[in-house]
Amino acid sequence: MKTSLILILIFAIVVAVFAVNNIASVTVTFLFWQVDISLVIVILVAITLGAVMVILVDLMTRISAKKERKNLNAQLERLTKENKRLQDSLNEREAGNTDELASIKDTPSDKDKASDKDKASDGDKA
Repeated sequence: MKTSLILILIFAIVVAVFAVNNIASVTVTFLFWQVDISLVIVILVAITLGAVMVILVDLMTRISAKKERKNLNAQLERLTKENKRLQDSLNEREAGNTDELASIKDTPSDKDKASDKDKASDGDKA
């Protein structure tokens, strides 16, 4: 901020010195108008119009950036909520799978049932 202020002041001083050294009268023609005016005024008007244009372009850029930042923040919030929802869903499924695995271990498998039948048939033979 201080650097830009110093640069602006230096530029203003250079323009003022330039304008004071060019006090001659000039004829300015624009479309159908023709005016004899001091060169100092022409210089100051041109610089002022240039500054106004720079300010307007900067303002439009800032407004556009603010709008884009707002949209990106809304998208971030939406994606964060979706991520949380998906994480919760994944955690629930993992918890359900853990319960299923525990119940699978507690119930006899087909191989266990088959071996129990073999033992029972072996016992009948003996």
